[in-house]
Amino acid sequence: MAAVISPVLLQQTAARYREMLRPLWREIYEHPELGHQEHAACRRQTELLKACGVPVETPFGGLATAFRAALGSGRPKGAFFSEYDALPELGHACGHPLIAVASLAAFLTVGDLLDVPGEIVLFGTPAEETFGGKIDLLKAGAFREIDCALACHPYHTTGIDQGNLAVARFDVEFFGKASHAASAPADGINALDALTLLFDGVGLWRQQLPAGARVHGIIISGGSAANIIPDYTKAFFYLRADSNALQERLKERFAAIVSGAGLMTGCRSKLTPVTNPYSANRPNPALNTALRQQAEQLGLHPATEIAERISTDFADVTEAVPGANLFFGITPPEMPAGLHTREFQQAAGQEPAFEAALQAAAGLAGVALRFFRDAAFRQAVQADFRTASAAN
Repeated sequence: MAAVISPVLLQQTAARYREMLRPLWREIYEHPELGHQEHAACRRQTELLKACGVPVETPFGGLATAFRAALGSGRPKGAFFSEYDALPELGHACGHPLIAVASLAAFLTVGDLLDVPGEIVLFGTPAEETFGGKIDLLKAGAFREIDCALACHPYHTTGIDQGNLAVARFDVEFFGKASHAASAPADGINALDALTLLFDGVGLWRQQLPAGARVHGIIISGGSAANIIPDYTKAFFYLRADSNALQERLKERFAAIVSGAGLMTGCRSKLTPVTNPYSANRPNPALNTALRQQAEQLGLHPATEIAERISTDFADVTEAVPGANLFFGITPPEMPAGLHTREFQQAAGQEPAFEAALQAAAGLAGVALRFFRDAAFRQAVQADFRTASAAN
């Protein structure tokens, strides 16, 4: 068993990059960019890495705002993942500039302390909120040689991500026939009626939804004038489930509800999956335990269990590579704020959140270094991954 890496050394090494990374954090936070539009955020990170003497490849994997940086050589290969896209209207209410800071600090820390064969890789991964940049990179073979994947995410508490919700997104459209609502209502086929029945059907379905399932949607287009029977309506829906098998069952039922709403009103229905649905993740107990232990050694007081589950394209990475995700708290315990809220967006721009990201970086770096140095630990990680793969 390799010697335990000093928490003080990890913290001091990560803190060495504090003043370099603070302007990066502020710039990305104050200038939010949507998925696949993160040109400034990508450029700023790659410029910083090059200034540190790190070779960087960008664009990468066919994505204009993705990048790959690496230090060391040979096997094993470990990876961290920077995220930097924002949300429409809410800006950085998911705290992605903090993920960028933590990932860069962890990467540079491992590079400083790595004293055995191995390569640490930092991937810049765009469009986590919408298009699943990591999935596109997976398809491009970017992670084929990676042996261990480590990520982190700001949250309302500190702890280990025990599981993610698979998510699939759908555009739903209904096509009817327009007519004057007062003088010729019988001539119309009402696409808004179909949309209303869809939402009614989903509402009634929720009573029988299994534990671990979620469904939610919004109306994109509901008609143009009250005195015209709408000939076209559109909605956008998310389906989520805590397993990939359950997700498939939800998709079948949702398709039937859409079809039924069209049949009941005489409308033609169209259900279009949005690119890159996200998987439920494949937990790795060995990595999760190591992350928890490292967080405890750093004085981060990880929660015993985090009941809430999120959806992320990092889950798809864990389907292909052993991986784990550290949540780090950035909101006061007395005033916890959820992801994708104004309160969380405000918290992500405060100095305590930046310092929490550096602490998370030390945690990620410690586990990565253990993976490089400790053959028995690597074997345990791989064994857990094989067990989870067989179960799926």
